[in-house]
Amino acid sequence: MVPVPQGPKDAYLRIVDALVTLVGHLAWPVTVLALVVVLRREIQEICKSLSRRIADPASSLIIGKGGLEIKGRVDAALGRIESLEIDQNQSKELIFGVLGKKELKAGTVPGRDETVAPELLKLADEYLKISASEWSERVRLKDECARRMSNLVLTRNVSKDLLAGQDHEGLLMALVTAIHAAPEQGDFDRISRIAQKVKRLHVKYRIAMALGRLFEQNLAGEADVARCKEILDDYNIGADPALRRRIIQTKAIINLAVGNRASSAVS
Repeated sequence: MVPVPQGPKDAYLRIVDALVTLVGHLAWPVTVLALVVVLRREIQEICKSLSRRIADPASSLIIGKGGLEIKGRVDAALGRIESLEIDQNQSKELIFGVLGKKELKAGTVPGRDETVAPELLKLADEYLKISASEWSERVRLKDECARRMSNLVLTRNVSKDLLAGQDHEGLLMALVTAIHAAPEQGDFDRISRIAQKVKRLHVKYRIAMALGRLFEQNLAGEADVARCKEILDDYNIGADPALRRRIIQTKAIINLAVGNRASSAVS
């Protein structure tokens, strides 16, 4: 077939059609560019806010391979799992401890012991002397001793305020382990009072755990958050990796507990 000659009018139409197509392709990028220019300040503020959230160790956002990921809830869950494991071991020993005390009859509660029992003080001294070449073994031995001290505190109904007034770190460990096992009103104030006395990382670790438990059990609230984070930030100085990780988990537990409480109040 012989091609039909095209005149100047056809060439003009082709040029117009090409221009329309080009404008169509450019319209979306130009629109986006215009929006970026107009909203540049707002976009900058959003980016800064997002950066602050991601940089916060207790934030629920991190940047991973899949983009933005939830982190705070994971940290909180890991912290709770460890607390539950300790509860399990504590419960077993506590049950045997109660059954082994002949003076505890069914349905009776012992009077509050306002003196530090000699066996509790002995365990507290032993706790401070625990030594092992392996870190994991050393922690295991300290955890075991702490459980035994806590059981004495709970089965003898030892005054928590009496323990809070001590400077002996072994007795302070007995207190915070008992608080974690059986939290009650006033425990946050007790921990706040002893927080600066503590030097050992293991005791600080268990204080961090106990603080998380108090917020979970609604025994500490929004008014206590600032003091709690002050304690945790102070403990973060000179912390080993285990304590640092626990501090992050406890902060995540606190943020989640306070956030859930605020959501419930609004709804």
